[in-house]
Amino acid sequence: MHKSLNKYLLFLILFLFSQAKAFDWGFFKNTKSNQALKNNTFRLYLKKDPSQLNPALIRGAASHYLFYNLYSSMHRYDGNIIKAYLGNKCRWKTNLHLSCKLNPKLKWSNGKSITAKHYLQSYKDLFVTTNTKVRLLLKIKNAKLILQKKVSLSKLGITANKFRLNFYLSSPDPELLYKLTYPSLAPRYNLKNLSIKQANKLVTNGPYKIKKWISKKKIILEPNPYFLHFNKKLPLVEFYFVEEDATALILYQSDRIDFLKQVLTSDILKLKNNKGFFQTPIIKFDYLGFGPNLKKYPNLRKALVYSLNYAELKKIYHALGQPGYPSLSLSYFSKPVFYDINLKIAKKAFNKVPSHAQKKQWTLAYSKSGGPDIKRGMEWLQHQWKKHLGLNIELRPIEQGMYVQSLKLKSFDIFRKGLPLDRPTCLAAMENLVTNNINNYIKFSNKSYDKIVKKLENIANKNISPNKKIYLQKKLCTKAMQILLNNYVLIPLGEIHFSLMMKPKWKGWKLNGLNLLDLGGLRLVTD
Repeated sequence: MHKSLNKYLLFLILFLFSQAKAFDWGFFKNTKSNQALKNNTFRLYLKKDPSQLNPALIRGAASHYLFYNLYSSMHRYDGNIIKAYLGNKCRWKTNLHLSCKLNPKLKWSNGKSITAKHYLQSYKDLFVTTNTKVRLLLKIKNAKLILQKKVSLSKLGITANKFRLNFYLSSPDPELLYKLTYPSLAPRYNLKNLSIKQANKLVTNGPYKIKKWISKKKIILEPNPYFLHFNKKLPLVEFYFVEEDATALILYQSDRIDFLKQVLTSDILKLKNNKGFFQTPIIKFDYLGFGPNLKKYPNLRKALVYSLNYAELKKIYHALGQPGYPSLSLSYFSKPVFYDINLKIAKKAFNKVPSHAQKKQWTLAYSKSGGPDIKRGMEWLQHQWKKHLGLNIELRPIEQGMYVQSLKLKSFDIFRKGLPLDRPTCLAAMENLVTNNINNYIKFSNKSYDKIVKKLENIANKNISPNKKIYLQKKLCTKAMQILLNNYVLIPLGEIHFSLMMKPKWKGWKLNGLNLLDLGGLRLVTD
């Protein structure tokens, strides 16, 4: 009798322990969910719920981790080159006419064929909604006139005929193929009247489709059986929403997620020797910008530039790229162009600054979304300028949505801007600072710079050898960057490398330089 009771108590204890584990961590709330973790399920996180189903409307590069696996474009950027994808083929007939033949075998997740009309309708939708992504198509014939409401949307220079898509341009756009790889320009089936609660009905054309979307909690993806490269062993994918990077690390270390998309700089030293840790270059254009309020103080800007110990900042961040150098890879340039600390130059320039500007408290604004890493860097800048120049800097952390809006309406004295690029080219970065560009938050206007960027834009159309073309692109990229540095309008923050962790048991995933994660070949290695 006592033995039976002891067995019962032991069983009860084990059962309660298992339930406690199952209910731990908020979003692992039930036994079924806990059991799923032991099965073939890949887990990762986003900081916020995208809260909508249209990839063209999302903000924040991280959400592309989700949509890049739900939708597939005609081409993909892979291994530093652009590749035709899933049997689609595009070729330039003239420098104003791109013709694309779609693979007729491709199907939506509902089994219906993907046609050129689906692409065309998706492109037209960008003009109907208030969408910044439409800028990717501005060189399509009549695109600007449509936005100005001078001609109807039916006049857009794109035609669709079953499996043939033709793009007619008003001016050459040699980087159009790069733009067409971006998730925002992927075809969509039908999003009308579809809410998050109906997310499982979303028709997709990527390797995955949505199985379940629990608002503010998690998203579950399942393999798309109609995907051309469908693999029965492709795992389920679960996205959770975790705002704090420190919390995400705890979840990773406790095997509750498999991919950590950001390792804080304070954790790099203790984690870099762990299996699964890696650092990868990401193509961004990150800088400290000087706003219009500093325009009339060139010597102050010069002093700010030369009073920073860039090598020390690199050490603080355990960075692979050197702050003071452009955020783009050095391979984009014909020679190094950069700033370095020079206190003699800095103090000489500062002495020429009017006394009221020397004594004024200037603001340094940054987005809170960067977390403790960005805050740490901003505090370092504040200390450096106080130490070397005696300058008072007020730090102003701002919520991301309000921050971007404030940059558009009125720029701050000094601000940090991280600018993800939609294609891996120097032009993609430099065009943001031409006169009147929507992303030109420093309000820079320089005719020589604009001309060089225009030449950089047109160089791909020249009938010259690829090597000559690369040589000229590097030369022009260097000239453009040098103008920015000579005018002291920004401080480049060096080539960006993300520090991440992936559980070694997962293979077949790809993360490209545009920070797009492809899970189409994902597999679990059990041995």
